[in-house]
Amino acid sequence: TGLAYGILFTIAISAHVLLADRTMAARHPAIFRTRLRWIGTAALILGLLHAALFHPLNDLQLAIATASLGGGLLMAVFREELPAVNRTRLGWFVAGTVSMTSLLLAVTHATH
Repeated sequence: TGLAYGILFTIAISAHVLLADRTMAARHPAIFRTRLRWIGTAALILGLLHAALFHPLNDLQLAIATASLGGGLLMAVFREELPAVNRTRLGWFVAGTVSMTSLLLAVTHATH
């Protein structure tokens, strides 16, 4: 919890939202308009503000919410980044994994 984790989480979610945004715009250009993009951006900002202003009720609720969101994100990322054996973008996936792990370790080390 805290502002540093909120900012880090917002960066991770923003990366996912940008990927989802690009995918939705390419696959559904008539349905996915600019207004929906602003709603997604506003949700990210509201989430960061919520993390900065409100403390979670307890650790169990925070763990459940994080696990649910993380599982959904992993499914979406795996489906997008590893679509087929002959079209795998493994380099980008590994780069993202290494960079996010490094950021998590840096924030964890800085707070302890």
